[in-house]
Order: sequence, then structure tokens, then C-alpha cells
Amino acid sequence: MEPYEKVIEELLNIDGLKKYVENLISKIDELSKEIRELKERINVIDSKIKSIDGKIEEIENFNKRREEITKDRFLGIDGEIENIKNIISRLENDIKNISKMYEDEYKRRKEMEIRYSLLMEKIKKLL
Repeated sequence: MEPYEKVIEELLNIDGLKKYVENLISKIDELSKEIRELKERINVIDSKIKSIDGKIEEIENFNKRREEITKDRFLGIDGEIENIKNIISRLENDIKNISKMYEDEYKRRKEMEIRYSLLMEKIKKLL
């Protein structure tokens, strides 16, 4: 007898049909149980993925903040460097002005010395 003929014969028998249906129900229950277990595993995996995504987002935010802080520091350093350059420039100008004043004073004293010596000579001649 062929296997399908055996199944047909069992299906024609009420007890066989009952047994066949019970067997199908048992298999459906097993598959339902497996599906529930798979859903639970999927939920666990999904929560782990969400946790990892959260950590990745935290790391990205941390890196952004670190970049901003670094950028601010460099901008601050650049600003300080610019301030120092301005101070140096003002000091150089002050030195130039002082040097000019010194030269002018030196020339004025030389002129005064020459006038003084000429005046002394005139006084000596007059005496």
C-alpha cells in the first residue's frame, strides 16, 4: 500500500481523522511555542541593539562636545595669540617713539652744548 493510500484510509476512519487532527494540533502547538521563543529572542536582540545604538549616540555626542571644546580652545588660543601680537606691536611702537624722543633729546642737548660753548667763547672774548 502506498503511503498516501494509508493516510486516506486513516482519514476515512473517524478515529484516524481524530488522531490526524490531534497530531496537527500538536505540531501547531509546537510551532507556536517555537514562534513565541523566537519572538522573545528577537525582543532581547532588539533591546540589545537599542542599547548599543544609545551608547553609539552617547559616544557621538561626546566626540562632538570634545571637538567643540577643542575648537573653542584653539579659538581662545588664537585670540590670545592675537592679543599678544597687538601688545608686542604696541610695545614696538612705544620703543620707536622712545627712540625718536631720545634721538631728538640727544640732538637738542648737542645743540645746547654747541650754543653753550659758543656762548662761553663769546663771554671769554668779552672778558
